[in-house]
Amino acid sequence: MEKLVLGAGLFVFTAHLLDVVFKKTRIPDILLLMILGVLAGPCFEWLDYREFGTMWPLLGAITLVVILFESGLSLPLGSLLKAAGRAVPFALLTFSLTVSLLTVVCALILGLWGWEAVMAGFILGGTSSAVVIPIVKGLGCSESTASILTLESAITDVLCIIGTVGIATGIAGEAAVNTEKLVEHAALSFALALVFGIVAGLLWSFILGLMRRVDNAMFTTLAYAMVVYGSAEMMGISGAIAALSLGITMGNVGKQTESAADRDDLEEEDSQASEEIEEVNEPEEQKPSGFGLSRLSDTERVAYREVVFLLKALFFFFLGLTVAPSSFLSRPGLCALILAPLPLIPRIIPVRWVFPRKAPLSEALLAWAMVPRGLAAVVLATVPLSLGLEGAELIKDTVALTVFLNITLVAVLVFLIERGFLDEFGAGMFPKFQTESSSAPLETPVPEIEYPPEIELPQEPEANAPDVELEIDTDEI
Repeated sequence: MEKLVLGAGLFVFTAHLLDVVFKKTRIPDILLLMILGVLAGPCFEWLDYREFGTMWPLLGAITLVVILFESGLSLPLGSLLKAAGRAVPFALLTFSLTVSLLTVVCALILGLWGWEAVMAGFILGGTSSAVVIPIVKGLGCSESTASILTLESAITDVLCIIGTVGIATGIAGEAAVNTEKLVEHAALSFALALVFGIVAGLLWSFILGLMRRVDNAMFTTLAYAMVVYGSAEMMGISGAIAALSLGITMGNVGKQTESAADRDDLEEEDSQASEEIEEVNEPEEQKPSGFGLSRLSDTERVAYREVVFLLKALFFFFLGLTVAPSSFLSRPGLCALILAPLPLIPRIIPVRWVFPRKAPLSEALLAWAMVPRGLAAVVLATVPLSLGLEGAELIKDTVALTVFLNITLVAVLVFLIERGFLDEFGAGMFPKFQTESSSAPLETPVPEIEYPPEIELPQEPEANAPDVELEIDTDEI
């Protein structure tokens, strides 16, 4: 037990060190965390992920909820509404092209046919919010690009879940898969989850003012986000969309109120003031807006970012624990080597057609490279196995290895894009996007003023010039 405690403490310091490495070198910390997990698990056998039981899927679900909620807090509603007009067609076009290509390839290399191949395409068809959002935030992308990629990951998550479960259930029941019903279910799930998250956000923003009177209640908001996610999933709608819309709602309504910790700090400062001006300097608690809605304080937002950082580090470390290097020599490993880079191919078309033209080339390349698969794919890969479908074991093993290789590929591409190594490649693939140098406004040179030769500008005497004494000969006057 003492070794685990020691390891937990060292892991936190290591995670912060890798974050510093990422900021200095642009080598993604998620890649280094996964490599660290591979070394600690399959290579040196210090840890065995099977000993943690259900902690891995639970950690993944909590990480997804907290990341989506915290990212929603920082999305301005105005920028989000502007980006939604491009994010929805971008997500739908990318998802449909990717699923189509993956279906064909899975049929060829995995021996799946018909709806089994389509199901495999749906499992690997969406991007992972747990990977996309930290990368986009770490690189400091524009609000438009961040909103499009965040919404895409949330939308495709809904499509993956509904498509996979619907197809698997139809195959297990030996009934025809009703595509029209699947589309209706996806649209209904998205709409209901969106409304559910907004209503839940307004409700908690109203309650938040009352929670200020409770000590040690800073993390009740994160607990509430988990309640919203779990309730949405139990109702059969998208918990990811509900968590994201909850964060967006709470980040854009109400006024900022003081937390208990903030009030304690203010009271301590006021106690040091003189009694004569104590009443004048006493801070007034900011009242909620007319509708009684409150917003999270800056202290709480900083704390939530710390939680996101630690959960993200644990998630990718655990992902590395589940991958054995020897498994890449098996049939699932060889199939994963083929499937991992495939989503990059169909993504070229949506980036060229739908992505904002005013975006710089580096962000267009980043949007093209944001194809990571994550926890949703790993969990959905177990659905065919639970229903006893043919080829389910091969699908599960292949998907797990594909996720690892896919995230590794994304991390490498992000590093190359940040270093500018793919600028020439990107200029040929996306010629309508401008590089940072060409898109920057040209500076108008200021003409030099030429003075006529007969005009001499007065010069100020130097500060350190020696004093000159005038000698006047009084005899000559």
